[in-house]
Order: sequence, then C-alpha cells, then structure tokens
Amino acid sequence: MKEIAKIARRAVPFFLLCAFAVLFITPASAFLFGFGGGDETAVSAFSKNAVSNEAITFEAGDFAAKPAVDSIIITSLPDSETGVLKFASQDVQTGYVVSMSAIEGLKFYPSAADETTTSFTFLPISGGVTGTDPVTVTLHLLTKENSAPVARNLELKTYKNIAVTGSFSAIDPDGDTLTYQIVEKPARGEVILADDGTAAFVYKPYENKTGKDSFTYTAVDSVGNVSESAIVNIKIDKARTSVTYSDMEDNPAHAAAIRLAEMEVFTGEALGDQYFFHPDTQVTRGSFVVMALTAAGITDLSQVSATGFADDGTIPSWMRPYVATALKSGIIKGVFDDEGEIAFSADAPITFAEAAVILNRAMGFTDVTPAAVYTDEAMIPAWAYQAAYNLESTGVIIADRTGSLNLTRLVTRGDAAEMITAALDVVEARETSGGLLSWFK
Repeated sequence: MKEIAKIARRAVPFFLLCAFAVLFITPASAFLFGFGGGDETAVSAFSKNAVSNEAITFEAGDFAAKPAVDSIIITSLPDSETGVLKFASQDVQTGYVVSMSAIEGLKFYPSAADETTTSFTFLPISGGVTGTDPVTVTLHLLTKENSAPVARNLELKTYKNIAVTGSFSAIDPDGDTLTYQIVEKPARGEVILADDGTAAFVYKPYENKTGKDSFTYTAVDSVGNVSESAIVNIKIDKARTSVTYSDMEDNPAHAAAIRLAEMEVFTGEALGDQYFFHPDTQVTRGSFVVMALTAAGITDLSQVSATGFADDGTIPSWMRPYVATALKSGIIKGVFDDEGEIAFSADAPITFAEAAVILNRAMGFTDVTPAAVYTDEAMIPAWAYQAAYNLESTGVIIADRTGSLNLTRLVTRGDAAEMITAALDVVEARETSGGLLSWFK
C-alpha cells in the first residue's frame, strides 16, 4: 500500500501538467471540427516591441474584440533566427491553441541582439467559432527604448442630424508614425475612421439625437506602443439658424458650414426654400480674408476708400475695409505683381499655405517650436512654415498618411469652413482651459 501511495504522489504533478496542457494549450484540430454557427470575431493586427534580449509579453487586451476572443490558434511562427515563441517553458508549435485566460504565459524570447522585425499569425476563436483570416502580430526587436505616444483629449461640436469632421491628436517622443483606434464607442452616434489611415475621422450622430456624447481612443506608434486612452467629448446642439445645405448631406464639412451661418461669417446661396453651400467651389484670397476677420471678431474695420495695394481698383468696395484692416494689422502683406508692385490679388484662388498664414495671424495663435518633420517640407514656403506648424500641431490642418501637408492645394469652401471652425475651437479651448498644455490628458 505504501508503494502504491508513493506512485500516486509521483503521478499527481504529471496529471496536473496534463490537465494544464489540455486547458490552455490544445491541438487546433479540437477546435476545427465539431464547432460552428455564429459570426467570426474580427481582431485587428497589432505590433509589440522590446529591447533586444528582453522577452515580449502579451495580455488579453492585445487581442481585444467583440465578441471577446476565447483562445487563439497559432498558424505561423516567428523566424527561428530571431527568437522563439514559448508558453511557460514549452516551445509553441504551429497549430496549437492558447486560451485567453492563460495568454500571459505566452512570450517571445529574442535571440538576435541586432534591431530586427519578425512576426507570427493566429486565428481567433470565440464562442466555438474559429476565424478564417489569419491575424498578424508584428514583433519589433529594438536596440534602445521607444516611448509610447501621448494622446490628447478633444472637444467637438455638431448639430442634430449633422456629421462633423474631427482629427485625432497625439505626440510621439520618438517621432514615430501614428495610427489610431477606438477603445469605447459613442452612445449617441458612430465614428467613421479615415480610409487612408490619417488622423481624420467623422462623427455622425444618430437620427434626432441631441445632448452630450463621448468616445475614447488611443494612438499607436509604428513599433506597437499604445498611448493611454484619451476622450473625445461631443456636444450635439440644435442649430440656432434655419440654414441647412441641400448639397451637403453626409458631407463632413456640413456642421462647420452651419456654424459659419450661425456666426454670420458666411452663408451659402438660397434658391427657393433651400440653401446650397457649393463646398467644392474654390475660395478667393479676398473672400478668405473677410471670413477669417469676421470669425476672429475683428470688427474695427478701417473706413477707407483705398487700400494702398497696386490693384486696389480691382478690389470690390465692400471688401476694401476688410483688406485695409488686415493689412494694417499685419494679417496680410500682399504679393508682387508682374510690374514688381505690391498687389493683393483679391480674385486669385487661395492656397492652404496662404490661408494658414492669414488664419494663424487673425486668430492670434502662439508660435509652437517645430518638432514634426513633414515629408513635403521642401515644398513648404519659408514664410508659411511656422503658421502651418502652429495649425497642424493643434489639428486645424491635418497631414496626410505620408506626413505631407500639401500646402500648395487650393482651398475650397468646405476646407475653409473646417479650418475656420477648427481654429475657433482651439481658441475657445485655450481661453477655457488656460493654455496648450491643458489639451494633453
């Protein structure tokens, strides 16, 4: 009997290990047969990183999805020359299943001391349903620490049944390219992310909803570091104007256009009982100056019959007080014409570079020390760089996915509406919160 008891005691650890393996690491065939029904769980590809020779660890939040992931099937392994993927002390093999309840036991141990990148793939399992599209996990092995980005809290305003454009905002200490992901969805509307991967997004309130709404997001850098969550607070108002535009349904600039009408900055064309904004119409230099000064509340207009510009005679009489005031205030300086004289060119289409300078000066933005490097930096005029950086750093203008500002583009009415209202939001936030640093979480 003593011998039997001894054998039993020795067998206990073995049976526990077997039970552990059955619970947490299971051959994929157990999940590929005999299960079905329901919808697949969509899990996004993600990245992780560590300084070389430090293990890369995982947690359930890395595999977040709705419905929740129960377990994953490993479908391909990292390059063996870069390291090994282990669960506890066991080398993970292709086709094995790891339960989410034990995912912290999954680790990648690098063998390469140099900076390199590798990856593995998996299929998610949720409610007995196995996904069909492998999800890639990219592993970055670094030679030095890489810090996580910092995402900013944001404020948005829109109107009942009107979509509004916003821009995620974050800084990365290492200058890495950032992408963004929604953590908690809004309750009174939906968020639509830009197809091109830029920071732009559209918030669309549900039908007839008003009041306050919010959602949270994170910024993710190119090596997988994730920021703390930041909140986007949204106020859905009833418009204080009867103006809505028939040609701007589902246009992300619609809310901005209505706000300009509310403020009597600019109202589109009325035809019968309908209004039309013509959002793709190009804006002239003269029109943008009038809109910028009106939005900024600059009402002390010079009562002049001449502006002093060489082409003064071509400037409409109603526009001259605005132009003269802008010149006197240093908001505009004019351009050299073919004869070498300084002209205003009121009817010329305005570029984003010119609009950025005018808006920056009219709104009184404080200069921010440039930190970002734009891919089209060589194309940015020296006279526009500081203004463009001030506006880009506060989300008034947005760099595209390649990091280009594209300041040579011509400004449309839709662009002007979004730029001006975004600048007003920045000014209001500064006055309410007490400065730039308060915009950070």
